[in-house]
Amino acid sequence: MYRYKYFGSMAAIFGRIFGGNAAAATDDRFSVTTSEGNVKFSEEEVKIYDSIFRAVDSDSDSQVGGLEGAIFLRRSMLTDDELSSVWSLACGGESSPSLGRDDFLLACKLVACKQAGHALSLEDVVKH
Repeated sequence: MYRYKYFGSMAAIFGRIFGGNAAAATDDRFSVTTSEGNVKFSEEEVKIYDSIFRAVDSDSDSQVGGLEGAIFLRRSMLTDDELSSVWSLACGGESSPSLGRDDFLLACKLVACKQAGHALSLEDVVKH
C-alpha cells in the first residue's frame, strides 16, 4: 500500500517542478543521459525514486526485474501500452528484462510526466 502512496506523490512532485518552481527545476544534482539529452532530477526526486527503487527491488539484486517492475508500475494507472512505452524508453529504446537504478529513476520520471498530463516521451522529460 505504501508503494501506491509513493507513486501517487510523483505527479505532485513533477507538478511543482512544471508549475514554475525554478529552484526545484534548477537544483539538479543527478541526470541520466538519453538519446534526447540529459534528463535532470531534483534532489527531492532522487530521494523519493531511490526509496521506491529499494522497495520494489524485493530481491535486493540492484535490478528491478520485469515482474517486480510490472507489479509496481501498474499502480500508476497508466495503460499497459503506456507502461510498455515507459519500460522501452527507460531501457534506451530496446526491451530489457530488468532496469538498473538509473533506468528505473528514468521510468519513474516518465510516469510522473505522463501523470502530470504531458506527452510520454524522452523529449518532454528532457525539457522539464
